[in-house]
Amino acid sequence: MVAPATNQSGRGGSINTGVLSSSSAMSLTKLSSDACGDVYSLAAPVAPGTYGGTPVDSMKAGLQILLAGDPPDLIVSGNNFGQNLGKPTSNGSGTVGAALQGAFEGIPSIAGSVGIIFAESGAGFPSTIAAFPSAADFMVRVIAALEAEPGDELLPQGVKLLNINFPVPYPSITGVAITRLADRSELELPLFDRNVGFPPFGIPGNPGQLNCATLSVGQACSVGVGIRFVTGPDAERVADTDVFAAGLISITPMDGDMTSRGAGNALYGILSGLTP
Repeated sequence: MVAPATNQSGRGGSINTGVLSSSSAMSLTKLSSDACGDVYSLAAPVAPGTYGGTPVDSMKAGLQILLAGDPPDLIVSGNNFGQNLGKPTSNGSGTVGAALQGAFEGIPSIAGSVGIIFAESGAGFPSTIAAFPSAADFMVRVIAALEAEPGDELLPQGVKLLNINFPVPYPSITGVAITRLADRSELELPLFDRNVGFPPFGIPGNPGQLNCATLSVGQACSVGVGIRFVTGPDAERVADTDVFAAGLISITPMDGDMTSRGAGNALYGILSGLTP
């Protein structure tokens, strides 16, 4: 197991870009070794203005350094603390980002995430903590079911990774569904002008600070991260957000290919007359 030394939630596909720079060097530490395997942590650079040790950096360290020339049969990223649903959240998720990196390197990958109930935040999310053993057992059974199918490939043709999300409390789960990434996540993390305030949650403004929309050159304002819950059915058919909200485990097959297949002919007609 190779993981960032510190929490890197929301890093998505972020990587260390300090090519051949000593200031970008990261510390890869072997923390333990037993019958289950080896555990490593990847720490960020200490130089000002640089960061690393992201989930994708950790995946690359495992594949390109520790297992160079001897790739694994499967990559499991997670289980993550908190659900990763919908296209926006899955794009920003470090858990899914690490699994995508594995898929890009040609290795079947699974990302797993255990949901949280925001009302439990003051108590440390006990439903999430209690669900981890059952979620891990389910992941093992998923892998066993995939291995039991005939053929040499672990995942079906066209599938590069699975994004699995577990509602909580785990005993309340009513079934399992194969889903699609929703167009929107069930929650969003918008930025807001702290001078104005964040109306949905009644966060008061700060009159002594500058309004971001009226800044002069050289002035700065304060912005914060809020939470916005998205309700109602998603536009996508069998969306993971809707299935998750209904109390089912969501399994979304993904391929990592962001190429649009739908408008190529129309675009060719529009742009075919262009020259360098």
